[in-house]
Amino acid sequence: MRLNDIADIRGRADRNGPWYALIKESEVQMRDLRQTRHTFAVQAIKSGMYTLQEVSAILGHSSSSMLFRHYGKHLGKSHLKINRSVDIFDGLGYFLGDSEEKISGEK
Repeated sequence: MRLNDIADIRGRADRNGPWYALIKESEVQMRDLRQTRHTFAVQAIKSGMYTLQEVSAILGHSSSSMLFRHYGKHLGKSHLKINRSVDIFDGLGYFLGDSEEKISGEK
């Protein structure tokens, strides 16, 4: 079956298309078709399998900021679950001339 328009999936009249038949047959809670887009976006971001730019491109957004505006509220505080033990300044003293190693000539 060729799908030329969202109405081909959703149905042209109130809840008469293949999407609603699938929901009913699957015995899951009734939901609009557009909610699958939100679910995909949030799960793709949480999975870490895609960069934010890739998710934005898949969804057809013009920028990653649009992704945050639309789906950021669904991510909760998951962005706070990062490894904070990483020392981003580790070893920079040597390159900047602030380390004892550089002064004494040792490495």
